[in-house]
Amino acid sequence: NQIFFEKIIELKRPISWATLFDYKYPYYKLMIVLSFCSIIFNRRKLDINILIFWAIFLLFSLAAVRNLVFFGFAGYLVFVTNMLTVSWEDIVPIEITDEKFIHLSSIIIKILLVVWIIQYGAGISLNGYFNFDTFERKSEFGGVSLRQYPDKAVKFLVDNDVKGNFFNDFNSGAYLVGNCSPNIKVFIDGRTEVYGSDFFRYYQDIWEKGNSERFGNALDKYNITGVLLNTVQHPSPEAPLDFLVESKEWIPVYFNYDAIVYLKDIPFNKEVIDKYAIDFNKYEAIKLDLYKLGSKNVKPYQHINRAYSLESMGYHDAAVAELEEALDISPNYQPPYKILGKIYAQNKEFQKAFEKFRIATILAPGDRRTRLNLALSYYDLGQYKYAIEQYDKIIQSWPNRPETYYFLSRTYIKDKNYDKGLRILGKAYELNPHSINDILQIGDMLAKDESYENAKKVYELALNSKDDSYKIYFKIGLVNMKLDNKEEAKEALLKALELDPDTKDIKKNLKKLGVKNFE
Repeated sequence: NQIFFEKIIELKRPISWATLFDYKYPYYKLMIVLSFCSIIFNRRKLDINILIFWAIFLLFSLAAVRNLVFFGFAGYLVFVTNMLTVSWEDIVPIEITDEKFIHLSSIIIKILLVVWIIQYGAGISLNGYFNFDTFERKSEFGGVSLRQYPDKAVKFLVDNDVKGNFFNDFNSGAYLVGNCSPNIKVFIDGRTEVYGSDFFRYYQDIWEKGNSERFGNALDKYNITGVLLNTVQHPSPEAPLDFLVESKEWIPVYFNYDAIVYLKDIPFNKEVIDKYAIDFNKYEAIKLDLYKLGSKNVKPYQHINRAYSLESMGYHDAAVAELEEALDISPNYQPPYKILGKIYAQNKEFQKAFEKFRIATILAPGDRRTRLNLALSYYDLGQYKYAIEQYDKIIQSWPNRPETYYFLSRTYIKDKNYDKGLRILGKAYELNPHSINDILQIGDMLAKDESYENAKKVYELALNSKDDSYKIYFKIGLVNMKLDNKEEAKEALLKALELDPDTKDIKKNLKKLGVKNFE
């Protein structure tokens, strides 16, 4: 059942070697350090029971995120217990021993601590989001959080008495059960002990890995009549969405920022489909009353969520309309520029894509993916010098991302700087030797530029990563033919033919080399 501890957030370990010094759980980490230091400081007078007590709760908290709170109490008690044996003289210079000063200092420190606690608590109490229905800010404490659950989608199902077997994501399962049972039977929910690890992996293969074939099989196997794709926190995976969009059997009946609901086109669902079927080709962006909103500085998360879904489904004009509405609400909000840049890049409108990615990078300079897209837009526009500058900035902040080195290598080669490109490719290969497609793409670029010796080196590099691909041997054979290395070309093409005897192009080129018998 280890997969549950790897995939479910509350069951993950709060600290690993990779996250030891990051910003997550700072007060938890501080409590570990302070309580441990108090144990070391008080080691001569230490009660062994306190040490055991501390160690047990520390190990318990390190096992899963949801256990952190228990160490908060244990760490505090251990720290206070150890500090009771510490005198003022142990902490500060001997000269400062005036009782009034000590007493006053103690009071001030305690007051500051209490003030900090009150301020921190007050800050947490303000956590919330803007409710676009009431035009008021809603606290996270009290009632259902519209930023956590597909509340409106579930209300749609309840109000229309929708029934059947539903495919849903893991996080929506319990909410569906609580609101729609027994009318709707869910595909999965949070009861991991009920579903088991094998079924959870089956679900992960669909939801995380995007196995559309398995998704289609699951719809048939479990007689699924409805699908709820939760988009309230993250965009829906593209594979299930693409499957539903392309299928004539599935009809969208609900679409909003929190979810997309599809019903199978069967007589059982006919009434709801006839009433609520959505034609996305006629979709119009939801407009907000800007007069009522006034000068409130809000994040248009609802428009962004809908735009992500529309973009994933291929309805780019509708997505752009939602994003333009989002920018009317908040012109300095970064996500709309990111999605617009992506849409324009997909539509080959590279100048527009560059303009949007440029603004997105200005608004969030630490966003690696956005800066990478800015570099790619420079590349698409043929501005290789500026693309290289952006890749260099990314490498300075994230030096171990192999895709950046592959893109940088490609840019140098496109700019005819083959030596530098190959050196960068070597670094990329060192970080990720299994990125075969990236390596082959660079080899193909070199071959197209008639830099056959360099192309051969790159293809042989790919061969080191994966020696059972006929395509790699075929490409090596072709460049050797260009270099007039007939024996090496023949050897590579025969190996390619051995791996794939049915490819006509291999036989065609072997005939050019004088090989007639392929047996």
